[in-house]
Amino acid sequence: MDGMKPGARTHGPASLRLSFNTAVPAHLRGGLLEVSHVITEPAARNTGAASLLLQKVCAEADRARKVLLLFPKPFGDGPLDQAALIDW
Repeated sequence: MDGMKPGARTHGPASLRLSFNTAVPAHLRGGLLEVSHVITEPAARNTGAASLLLQKVCAEADRARKVLLLFPKPFGDGPLDQAALIDW
């Protein structure tokens, strides 16, 4: 996979993980990465750190000509519900 590999990405207090999605047919996986575990430290929430991180990852994917998958769903006691995550 040229230019973009799975793994962790961070920007300040925000982090996320990129991985292959095994639900995607094997012959398509090289061109797709799933974004998951988007987390911002509680003290830094609502500062735009996660948004900036996602923008950077999208730019990286554009340069590498990869498609990103993101399935927004609340996790634990996070501050955003399903609708807010979709809007974000």
